[in-house]
Amino acid sequence: MGKKVALLIGVSEYQNENNLPPCQKDIELMHAVVSGSEKYDDVLFLNNSPKSSEAKDKISAFIRKNQSQDIEEVFVYYTGHGARNADDFLYLFSDFSNSKIEQTSLRNSEFDSMIKSLKPDLTVKVVDACQ
Repeated sequence: MGKKVALLIGVSEYQNENNLPPCQKDIELMHAVVSGSEKYDDVLFLNNSPKSSEAKDKISAFIRKNQSQDIEEVFVYYTGHGARNADDFLYLFSDFSNSKIEQTSLRNSEFDSMIKSLKPDLTVKVVDACQ
């Protein structure tokens, strides 16, 4: 059996967008569910509205750390603002700015490529965001 990993990302406070106070409770609840399940071998828990550079660095490091493993399952949960840019979905971080879209958000296509690099047998992605 392979390793099961989870990435939990919660953004409730924004510098340039409306705050989403319920997202803080959502990410805390999801973390409690994932932890309580004792199903996952490694969990990345990004709460407290991370800035884009911090979030991207931690996501990349988590992916790199697990790339040499046999990954059975990846579970992703994101709660926060989302947006569309061309034909791609964007995960918005707390410092999101329309003038710096690429630097302050994460494209779904880029995130999917990172996840696919783990070669998981199963990926479950739950996105609680507009757009």
